[in-house]
Amino acid sequence: MPSLFNPKVTYASSSSEDALYGDPAYTHKVYCTGSTTALGQWNPNGALPMRLTSEGFWELESGAIELQEECAYKFLVKRGALIVKWEVIPPPYRRYLPLPESGKSEVLDFGKLPDGHPKKKGGKSRWIDRKCLFGPASEVRFVFGAYKHEEAIKLREKYKPKKMGLRLKWGSDAGLKQISPSGGNIQARSVRFVGDDAEDERRRELEHSSKMLTHSSSFFSLFKCHLDLDLIDKHVGLGLNWLELEVVDLDLQGIIATGNIPLSLLTEKNRRMSPDENFDGHQTRKSFRYNLWAHAKSSDERPVGEMFGELTIIRPFVHPNNTMEHCWRNYWTGLEDGRETLDIGHRGLGRSYADVQGQEMAQVRENTIMSFSNAGRAGAEYVELDIMLTKDRIPVVFHDFDIGIKGLRLDSKQKENIGIAISELTLAQLKSLRTTGMDSEEFLLNKGSRTSLANLAALTERGSELDIPTLEELLKKTPRWLGLNVEIKYPMDRTHEWRSYEPFYEVNRYLDDILASLFTHVSDDRRIVFSCFSCDVCSALMCKQMRYPVCFLTGEVVDQVSDFRCTSLESAISFAESEYLLGIVSCSDALFNDSSGSETSDPQKMVGKSCVKRARQKELLLWTWGDKNSYAGYVELQRKWGVDAIICDNIQKLTRKDKKASIFESTFRKKLGEYVDSVQDLNGMNNPNMNGSKEKLTSTSKERKLSRVREQSISLGYLAGKRRGIS
Repeated sequence: MPSLFNPKVTYASSSSEDALYGDPAYTHKVYCTGSTTALGQWNPNGALPMRLTSEGFWELESGAIELQEECAYKFLVKRGALIVKWEVIPPPYRRYLPLPESGKSEVLDFGKLPDGHPKKKGGKSRWIDRKCLFGPASEVRFVFGAYKHEEAIKLREKYKPKKMGLRLKWGSDAGLKQISPSGGNIQARSVRFVGDDAEDERRRELEHSSKMLTHSSSFFSLFKCHLDLDLIDKHVGLGLNWLELEVVDLDLQGIIATGNIPLSLLTEKNRRMSPDENFDGHQTRKSFRYNLWAHAKSSDERPVGEMFGELTIIRPFVHPNNTMEHCWRNYWTGLEDGRETLDIGHRGLGRSYADVQGQEMAQVRENTIMSFSNAGRAGAEYVELDIMLTKDRIPVVFHDFDIGIKGLRLDSKQKENIGIAISELTLAQLKSLRTTGMDSEEFLLNKGSRTSLANLAALTERGSELDIPTLEELLKKTPRWLGLNVEIKYPMDRTHEWRSYEPFYEVNRYLDDILASLFTHVSDDRRIVFSCFSCDVCSALMCKQMRYPVCFLTGEVVDQVSDFRCTSLESAISFAESEYLLGIVSCSDALFNDSSGSETSDPQKMVGKSCVKRARQKELLLWTWGDKNSYAGYVELQRKWGVDAIICDNIQKLTRKDKKASIFESTFRKKLGEYVDSVQDLNGMNNPNMNGSKEKLTSTSKERKLSRVREQSISLGYLAGKRRGIS
C-alpha cells in the first residue's frame, strides 16, 4: 500500500555564502534525491526541488508524493542550476519506510546524522561536502600570482601602489543568464602561500562581499565562474561580453588600471595540434598575457602594464555511476577518530628497479597484482600505485612516463635497451614486449637485473600477476578490502610544458578516460584516495566526482616547476585547504628538517610535530612518502607525531616488526562473520524447529531487517558476493 513521502529539513545559508554567490536572484534552494526513480536515483539533476515554509523548514515543492517501497535519500543545495553543497552521510543513509504513519515526518537537520546512526557517537557534527560539477556547465578558473618566473601584474613605476588589489568582473550583463547556471557569478579567493595571519578570516569575508582580492608576493589570486561552453561560441560571435580585470590601490580605494580578457580565450583552438575524432583541439589549460591600461583619462595612450595568468577549464565528468549514492570523500578509513597511523605499501611491496640508500629492492616486480596483494596480506591498509594512459587510452599501472624495452640494432644485431613513452604504445604492444623500468639496473647497465622476479613479464603469460596490469585488472584481482592510493601521473614540468598541450594530455579527456574505467569496474565499497603533484589535476578531480577524496602530492619538485603551490609543505597545506582536499602527501624529508629548512638529527628541533598540528588546524590529513620512510626509526617518530599514513618501500619488514595485520583485513573478517551470523539468524527465526522464545518475523519485516544488515556491511565495505567472491 503506497504512503506519502514529504521530508522536512532545516537549512540556512551563512551571510558569507550569500556574499560569495552575489546575485540575490540565485539564492540557495534545497533539493532531495534518493534511491527510487521518483527521487532521481541519486542523480542531482533529477532531484526534487523543495520550498521554504513559514515555519522555517524546507519541504517538497510539489507536496507529498506516493512511494510504495522503502528507500534511502539525502539532501543537497543548489544556487540556480549550480550544486554548491550536499550531504555525505555514510551508510545507513536516511531511510523512508512505506508505513501509514510515514506521512508525519519529523523535521531533520541538513548534514546531521539521523538518530541511531552508528557514527553519531563521538563523530563530527556535520557531514557536508562541496565542490562538484553536474550538468552542462564547466568551471572556468583564472589564477594570478602562482608562478615564480612570471609576475602576475607588471605596472610602470608611477602606477605602482603600496597595497594592490585585484577584481575580475564582466564587461556587461548581456546574455550571462543564457551561458551561466549562476548568472555569471564570479567567485574570488586569495590564498596565502606560507603561514597564517590573524586577519585572514576577516580578510576572506571582505573579499567575498567585495570580490576584491589582496594581491602581493605572499598570495595567489583565484577567480572562478561556471559557464556552459557549448553556448560560448555563439555568445562570442555576437560580441556580447568580455571579462575585465581591475587593478586597485587598496589604500586609496581607487582603480589604477584595467585590462580586458576576451571570451575567445575560452574557445580558441590550438592549430598546432592534430585533433583526432575524440578531440576538437580546444585548449583547457593555458597561460595568457594582456595589456593593462590607465583607468583615469590620460594623454598617455601607451599601456601602463600587463597581466599574466593561467586559465584552466574543468568540464563535468558524465558517467551513470557518478552519482550521490556513495560519497566517501569525508571519511577515508572507515575508522573512528583517534585512529592509528596507517601503513601504505609503495607500488605494492616497494620499488623493484631502483636501489636507494642501501635498501633492498623488492623481490616482486613493482606495480603488479602480485606485489599489491602481497603487500595487503603483509599488513598494508593501502597500496600506492601510479596510473597513466596507453596510446589507445587504456589506464595502466606503471610509474615512469617512459618505459625500457629491448631493441635489436641493425648494424650489430645486438640487443639494446631503448626508452619509449607509455603514451606511444598500445596496450597490446605493452603486454607483448619485454619491458623494464627506466631506472632499473638492467636498463642502465644493459644487463640482467639482480632481482630475478622483477623482470619476468616476458616469461609469463599475458595477464599474469607479474604483468603490467590495467586499472580494470587491478580492481578485479586485488582484495576488495585493500585500499588504493591512486596517483595520477600527469606531466607538469614547465620546462617540458609542450607535453601538456598535446591532445593526449588534455586534462579533461585524460582524467575522464581514467575515471570512466574506474567507475565502470570498481565495487561500491572499495576505499580509494586520489593524489597528484599537479594542482590542476587535483582541482579537476574534486570537480568531476564526489565519491573519492583527493590529496595533494608535494616534495622534491621545487627546482622542476615554477608553481609556488608545489614548492613547500606550507604552500601545499594552504592550497589543499582552499580546494577542500582531504589532505597532503608530503615528502617526509620536510618533517625531519629544523625551522630553517636544514636537516637535523635532533628530534626536538624537527618541525614534523608542528606540521601535523597545522594540518589538523586546517582539518587536513597528512601522509608522507620518501626514502626515510623505509627506516623503522623514522617511521616510529612519525607515528608519535600523529602522521595519518606512511608510504614506505619495505612494508613487509616494518609490519613484521610490529607483528601487525592490516586493520581493514581484520575488520573485514570480523564483519563478514557478523554478516553471515545475521543472515543465518534471520533465516532461523521463521524455522518452526527453532526455540520458541525467538520472535517469529513476518516476511516483510524479515526482509527489511536483512536489508539493514546488508547496508551496514556495505558501509564498511564488506558485502560478500555483491560483485564477486571474496579475495
